[in-house]
Parts: sequence; C-alpha cells; structure tokens
Amino acid sequence: MEEGKEVNVSVNDFQGHLERVFQRTNLRTTGAPDEAAGPSQQDELPDDFYEFTAEDYFRMKGNRPGEAVLKTRAMREQEERERRARFSSTKIRVQFPDLYVVEASFPSESTIDGLYAFISTIVRPGVATWHLFTVPPKQRLVDRSRTLWEAGLVPLAQVFWAVDDKEAVLPSVPDSESPYLQKWVTDKREEAPQPPGLGKIGEAEREAGRKRAAMQAAGKKQTESEGGARAPKSKPKWLKI
Repeated sequence: MEEGKEVNVSVNDFQGHLERVFQRTNLRTTGAPDEAAGPSQQDELPDDFYEFTAEDYFRMKGNRPGEAVLKTRAMREQEERERRARFSSTKIRVQFPDLYVVEASFPSESTIDGLYAFISTIVRPGVATWHLFTVPPKQRLVDRSRTLWEAGLVPLAQVFWAVDDKEAVLPSVPDSESPYLQKWVTDKREEAPQPPGLGKIGEAEREAGRKRAAMQAAGKKQTESEGGARAPKSKPKWLKI
C-alpha cells in the first residue's frame, strides 16, 4: 500500500474506515493489561486479573440484581432486531503497546476476519505475528467468522493488539514513529481525547470554587474571633463543687 493513501478495506463486501489516530500518555488510564504495554512489559499477570466478576456481568447486561424482567422468546427476538437496526455500525478503538490508538468504523455485520484484515493494512511490514484481544475477561478474538455484533463489539469497543512472541524483535524506527504502525498512519496523529469528566470545568466553575473557598475561610475566621471574645459560661445552678 502506498504511504498516505486512505485506508478502505473491503472484506466480504464489508468495509473498515480509518477515522482517527491518537496516542495516550498514561497506561494507567487505558485499562490495558501488561500484554498491551510492549514486549518489555509483557510479564505474566495473575489469573485473578482476568476473572469475570459479577460487576462485569451486570455492566454488560445493563441491569443489576433484582432488576431482571421475565420476557418471552418473541419479546427477546424483537428487541434483538430493534438493537441490530439501531446499531448498524460500530466504532472500534485498537490500542497498540506504545499507546497509539487507531479508531475505525465498521458495519456491525462485518466479521472479525475483516477487522484483522483492516489492521494488517496499517501495521508495519515485517512485524512479528500478532493477535487481538479484549478485556475483561481476557479473550483472544480467534473465531474470525463471527460478526462484530456476535462478538459484542457493537456499538463501541476497545480492542488490544499484541505480538504472539513476547521476545520478538521490533523494527528499529526513529523515536517519533511507532515500531508497530506504518508512518503514514502515525502522521495522522491528533490530540488524544480527554477522559470523561476532564476539561469540562470552565472559568465560571473555577471562579465559583474560589468564592466558596473564600467564604469558608472567612466564616472560619469569624467563628474563631467570636469564640475568643465570648465570655466564659457561668456554672449551672445544679452543679455543686
């Protein structure tokens, strides 16, 4: 593929389209296990790291204990059809060990094989064999015949890229480039999106916070002043010494 050419991969008449590329700066905010942190950091993790907890289950199901609703098969099938119609496409973020993230859109009925084919067009030639996996629990995407919908990657998903051999030798590239992604891909890098809740506090909110802090400090000083000037309380009449 020529450098700078737009990615548009067709597999089984389904396409993946590159939307944006960015690089995260802190592994702790990515939710990535060590396997996605590069060959030098791919130490084995304890088994409980990948345990599928009750909290994970209910987060995926969208309800909590006690909220289960009895539904007929017809009702479930109807809901499934409605969800498929509503989410005809999906956005998938693929994170690489150097914290580069490639975001692409796919039709929901595209296959895992199509996802692999798309990623193969942006990975550097000569990179060791690799695989994709999701967490939690850690699960390799090995059945390439499954659709993205069947794999639970709709309407949004994060997938991790990792080499099969932890001792694999990576291509030697300048510090400004990625040893995993082709240069034309990293050249599209833009500013990383901020985590939810950050960057939303404007000047008005900050000013309100300063005022609250000033009021609390003034109130504290006033209380201390009044306490110092207050006359000592007299002894109760019933207290006898």
